[in-house]
Amino acid sequence: MAVASLSMSLTDFRNHACAELFAGGTVEYDDLDDGEKADIDRYILRGERTFWLHPPGVGPYVWSCLRDPGVMTLWADLDTDSGITVNTSSTTVTASEAAFYDSMVGKTITINSVDYTVSSVTSSTVLVLTSTAGTQSNKTFAISSEGSFRLPDDFESPDSSRLRFTDSSSYPDIQLINETEVTTMRAQDSGTGYPKLACVRWMTSDGSAAQAQELLVWPDLDADYEVAMPFAAQPQGMSEANPYPRGGPEMADCLLSVILAICEEAKNGQRGDRWIEATEKCVAAAQRDRTRHHNFVAGRMRQDAGTYSYPFNVKNLIQQA
Repeated sequence: MAVASLSMSLTDFRNHACAELFAGGTVEYDDLDDGEKADIDRYILRGERTFWLHPPGVGPYVWSCLRDPGVMTLWADLDTDSGITVNTSSTTVTASEAAFYDSMVGKTITINSVDYTVSSVTSSTVLVLTSTAGTQSNKTFAISSEGSFRLPDDFESPDSSRLRFTDSSSYPDIQLINETEVTTMRAQDSGTGYPKLACVRWMTSDGSAAQAQELLVWPDLDADYEVAMPFAAQPQGMSEANPYPRGGPEMADCLLSVILAICEEAKNGQRGDRWIEATEKCVAAAQRDRTRHHNFVAGRMRQDAGTYSYPFNVKNLIQQA
């Protein structure tokens, strides 16, 4: 006998919102005109922002399902004598072997003595440029990290004050410190080696896209190193391509309560019973979340979290305006 899933997708949230807004509850999202659909999607997005960023009755809170293990490769500069070659076809660059990483987005790659900017990385052997490189075959290239590595677009803040090497215990953990100290060390010492110090800072932005953050390390690298930097992720809204919210059925149920409260407020012009219900559910869910995933709470590693547990101020790890 098949067991019904308690999970909910974007379609479910849309139809529940319709039932709240339209009398009788028989109208579904697909029955609406474009303007009505836009209203429903706007209420859902507002509900997502409310639930993930400042859940009712809880205040600012990092749900455990928004934490990511954060495994990434810190890569050493690639020079023209690396032995790796590339073929180009318009803006697409294909390497003869694995050489590309997501953090190369925005970097300058030099192909056949001409500089190009990396727009996106499709795989470890394919990247896309912001401008065409024409058609070229078996060309050498160079790309430099300059000690900085773009962090995932959903990176919010680090969950620890240290980064650990995933494939070697012979190196001490990389310490996250203030940006000023890292840039000072980089200015004073241009040598290479394994990374010892790092900081998280905002990348320069002109407002044409969401501002991203980057990891700056010292010293420059003498090889590639895979590290783990657990982080709190920025919540992302549901979409047709990614229709399920994080956190499974429990989070979906709480999110639904908040969305229905938003719809009730839109319909009646004031908050009502739905908001009370959403508040009660969010408070209970946050209490259970703290109980089950209690080792990292509000920027402090609890004493029962292990040998390396100690308080730290997340704000000191990120450059302040």
